[in-house]
Order: sequence, then structure tokens, then C-alpha cells
Amino acid sequence: MASPDKLTALAISPWVAACGHSSGTIRLLTLPGLVPFEPVAAQHAGDVISMSFNSWKPTSGAPLLLASGSRDTSIMLFRIDLRCGAVGVETSQVAPLLHLTDHAAAVHGDRKSTRLNS
Repeated sequence: MASPDKLTALAISPWVAACGHSSGTIRLLTLPGLVPFEPVAAQHAGDVISMSFNSWKPTSGAPLLLASGSRDTSIMLFRIDLRCGAVGVETSQVAPLLHLTDHAAAVHGDRKSTRLNS
């Protein structure tokens, strides 16, 4: 029997793995330890089918951004504030920045995204 919440999209940065699921949820894990972040409060109404991180360096002072696209025709943008330690991410905070709805079709991704189970 198939899992009701299967993995449908994946994005990897040097510090965070983002997993999009068929339920519309997004889960974040620290790297390299794979420790789950606090749950992401905002979610899509359909399968997450694309995800992409911006280019980011811890010393830049800029936030890490994650964009996600869904079969529900919406796009979400998240700010991820990280505090990196000697062995990876020590603490984090995730905040939704933008939720664009009613795109003309399902948002399948950009050149940086990885789709699973297409």
C-alpha cells in the first residue's frame, strides 16, 4: 500500500535538506545530522512538485531562501535563519515570506529544482 504522504520534491543546500510531500507539507532537516527542524507552519494544498534554495554563504549576512511550487498552482517563499556551528546547523527559524496563488498551471520548477515521482 502506498504511503499517504510520499516524498515528491527535494532540494539540498550545504546546510539544509528540504523535502516536499504529496500532502503539501514541507519538512526541513539539518545537514549533516538530518535533525528535523520545527514543523513549517505554512503548507500547499496539493503535491509539492518543485523546490529550490538560493545561493547562500553563512558569512554573507543574507538569509537562506527556499522557494516551493505546487500542483495547487501556488508558489511559496520561505526565509530560513540558520546559526551554523562546527558540525552543521545548531539552531534555525523558518518564516513564510510570500504565498502566490492562482498561477496559470501547476508550478513544475526551475533549473535548480529536483522532482521525484513525476
